[in-house]
Amino acid sequence: MRTPLSARLFQYWTELRAGRPMPLRTQIDPASLASILPDLFILEAEADGDHRLRLAGTRVCTLFGRELRGTPFSRLWRRDQHRQTARTARRVLEEARPMSLAAAATTLHDDRLRFDIPLFPLADPDGQPTRLLGAMDMIGLQMSEAALPIIVLEQTGLSVIVPPPAPAPDNEKDRSADHDWRWKGAARRLGPLGILDGGLS
Repeated sequence: MRTPLSARLFQYWTELRAGRPMPLRTQIDPASLASILPDLFILEAEADGDHRLRLAGTRVCTLFGRELRGTPFSRLWRRDQHRQTARTARRVLEEARPMSLAAAATTLHDDRLRFDIPLFPLADPDGQPTRLLGAMDMIGLQMSEAALPIIVLEQTGLSVIVPPPAPAPDNEKDRSADHDWRWKGAARRLGPLGILDGGLS
C-alpha cells in the first residue's frame, strides 16, 4: 500500500541519493521532514543480525505507549515473525531497495489497526549500508481514534517500492494498451508510486 507519507519519503530518499544506491545517513535533515518527524524512526544494524531503534518519533512511541529507543525492531512483531522481520530489514540494506511492510496491529483493548511501514536504506559516510529510515503510517484512522497502546505487530504483506514507469514517447502511443497490460501484470499503481508484490519473505 502506498500512502502520501511513504510517497513523500520515497521522493526525499530518491533526491538525496542522486543516482547512488542509497543516500548517506548524514544527509538526512530533520528540518526537511519536520511535519512528519513524529512518525519516523531510524534503525541501526547490529552484529547479531537484528536492527535496533536508534531514534523513534513521538507519535511512534505513543503508538506503543513507551520509549522505543534501543528496542530491537523485530521484537515489535509477533514472536513467530521475529526472524522474518529481521531478514526483511537486512534485505532492504543488502539489495539497496526500499520496501514496505503491510502490518496489522493488536492493541491492549484488542482493537486491530492497519499500518504501512516503509523502510529506506541509508549508508554510513564510508558507504556501508547500516541504517534504515522508516515510518509508522496508520491506515484508515487518526491516532486519536485508536485504542492504544499497540501490543504486537503482525506482518501481512511485503512490497518493493518502485518508481512509476516512464511515459511512452508520442510515437509509441499506439502501443500504450499493450504497455499498460504488461505493467499491470508486474505492479500496481497507487498514487505517484507503484509496488511489486513480494509476498512474505
